[in-house]
Amino acid sequence: MSWPKAAFIALAVAIVLLPRPCWGESEQETRDVVDLDLEELLQVRVTSPSGVEETLLNAPTSMIVITAADIERRGYTSIADVLYDLPGFDLSLVNGTTYLLAYQRGYRTPWTQRTLVMVDGKVDNSLWTHAAELSRQYPLSNVKQIEVLYGPVSAVYGSNAFLGIINIITRNGREEGTANTSASGHFEFGAFSTYGADVGFRARYKDLAIAVSGRLFRSDEPDLSDRWGYLSNELMSDEEIWGPMLDLEHQGVAFGEYHDPTDDYGIVARVSLRNLTVGYLDWRVREGYGPYYAADRAQNNSFWNKSSRRIHAEYVADLHPRLKSTTCVQYRQSRRYGSWVEAVPDTEPGMEDYSWISYTDWNAIGDSWLLRENLEWRISDAIMLLGGGKWERKDLTKAYDIPGYWGVYSTTDPSDDPGPHGYGTGVGHSTDETYARPSPPLAQMPADNRVLTHDLGTFLLGIAEVKQFRFNAGLRIDYNSLFGHSVNPRLSALAKINDRGAIKLFYGEAFQEPAPVQLWGGWSGRAANPDLDVEKVRTVELLGLYQFRRVFGSVSGYYSHFNDVIMEDALNLGTRDVVGAEATLRFTIPNPIPESADFSGYANYTFNYVRSSMTYDHDLGEWVEGATALGDIAPHKLNVGLNFPIWRYFNLNVRGNYVSRRELYSANPLRGAGKALAPYFRLNMTFLARVGPLRVTVTVINLLDSDYYHPGPERADAGDDFDNRSLGFMNSAIPQPGRHVMLKLGGDI
Repeated sequence: MSWPKAAFIALAVAIVLLPRPCWGESEQETRDVVDLDLEELLQVRVTSPSGVEETLLNAPTSMIVITAADIERRGYTSIADVLYDLPGFDLSLVNGTTYLLAYQRGYRTPWTQRTLVMVDGKVDNSLWTHAAELSRQYPLSNVKQIEVLYGPVSAVYGSNAFLGIINIITRNGREEGTANTSASGHFEFGAFSTYGADVGFRARYKDLAIAVSGRLFRSDEPDLSDRWGYLSNELMSDEEIWGPMLDLEHQGVAFGEYHDPTDDYGIVARVSLRNLTVGYLDWRVREGYGPYYAADRAQNNSFWNKSSRRIHAEYVADLHPRLKSTTCVQYRQSRRYGSWVEAVPDTEPGMEDYSWISYTDWNAIGDSWLLRENLEWRISDAIMLLGGGKWERKDLTKAYDIPGYWGVYSTTDPSDDPGPHGYGTGVGHSTDETYARPSPPLAQMPADNRVLTHDLGTFLLGIAEVKQFRFNAGLRIDYNSLFGHSVNPRLSALAKINDRGAIKLFYGEAFQEPAPVQLWGGWSGRAANPDLDVEKVRTVELLGLYQFRRVFGSVSGYYSHFNDVIMEDALNLGTRDVVGAEATLRFTIPNPIPESADFSGYANYTFNYVRSSMTYDHDLGEWVEGATALGDIAPHKLNVGLNFPIWRYFNLNVRGNYVSRRELYSANPLRGAGKALAPYFRLNMTFLARVGPLRVTVTVINLLDSDYYHPGPERADAGDDFDNRSLGFMNSAIPQPGRHVMLKLGGDI
């Protein structure tokens, strides 16, 4: 048993054996599990926009807050679930090397690289790919709220705060009063042999506060082998394609059939003593390749792993009644590793039905040390200055370590060893009688395949209130030892109509650093380019929001211009322009059922018009100049939800997602053939029953059993000529699961 699983089990046992169970709920906990009155919504405290606590009304950006009550009522079990019901995201559930691709505000990327995911204000994107891993690893049992911010914020957070932020904010234990303990959690079961648990524990004794949460998740995932030609078991078991590879297995299951296992975990902990907080985060996503790759190119039954580990210490000092400093020291490590079973078509005349085959192990690892010092000076009740600086040292892998694979970098089998066919010790042929798997890579990366980088950053942000106006202006200067300097401003002006409404105008810039995987991580099948430049975005937005009695609404319009776009082919190519609009509505309706909270609901609408200055020429097989729709972005999206409390014991929640017709990505072969993705509507339903401290939740996903597809990942280059070998590795369209049911059993003590 691994130590994270052992720690999780110990946490669950501790919760069960709590010596002082408190079946009543504290005032704070009660507020977390009921609807906020709409009059209070704009006074919710947020920290993500400026790095300092302020109300949602005063926040200098567009944002949405998902509360613990939303998570419970809607039956969410992961951060991926949450994103489906938010405006401004185009999603593709590809369930492979990446679980969910989330394109924020109309910007398609190879992975979710341009949205920062944070846990308690600390960045958790991969150090090597810059990707946010939006899967099932984060525990939600201790989550207080999730703040989703839209627009560039490099002026506060520096590099890669490009399109927005998803900040998962957890309880820290100080909510428990001066001496108290509480716990919450659930076990989950459902379709596809899915099971898991998510538990949280919180305690406080005087100045000492502790909060720990953990999650385990296991699933066989939906079998989609009959939903798309390039996922068929016929291809996966074809002896001409796979040869002796069909004699091998992974985790006791032989290659040659669709099998997509998942085994994830995550732990989040914080210990606070007076002004000092020590935090710890540790998660691993271990998942099969699902429908990501074409079945004549990859066996999906092997694990691809991603992990993140972080420890930090943060000290808040009151230097003066109006001057506060926050000092943070942090170490973190992120890794991508796993096994890969591949078949590359043999291009020799007469051999096209056969393949070069390989079963290799991959490794890329990186770590960083960070020192950050921020100051908050409240000059008066109307003027505040924020400033600070950071230093970060990163030790990063340059290229994947893949022993035996087409002569690429290796720490074990020599890269120049030709192997049985001249391409490496791990490259065989499907006509071979047997296959010998090459050596795995070393756990540590040698210095000749690492690069050390240094980041320095400093910022100054001013906030001023003059009568009903509030101004926010900031400037940040960052220096990276590879890419040089970047200067990014942010300006906002807010005019309050009253305490229930405002009009806001924003301007912001941000920069995206090229990921190391694109700088150096290439091989014969993926490009790399150490000369990549940073990418830049400039955005202007106008937002109006207002609450009137039982209705709250907001409308925004924005324009973003992107320069030196970093493509998946490791090239800076052209520009992009996005014109968009978002509208949100929340409302309550009196509930005629006695002892029941009000009915409530929401609606979110998103419009995006996206143009790229580069188009993919399918005849030439390359990018050329020419304005076109980028693709994979729906012009129209609508999310709606209704919540029906029934007495104090039951709650019914219904949510729907409509996505309009989507043109496919410019480089997708289906786009070249004039094909597009049809619109779809997905309906989910969650029924919650409360019996004392216990909770029983039943969620039906895709209630109407809609048949629909999401766009393929990265180059999405496989095509759909199912009578022949695929054109590339990544499937061009991804079928989505039909109707399925999940059950949660849990509660609070």
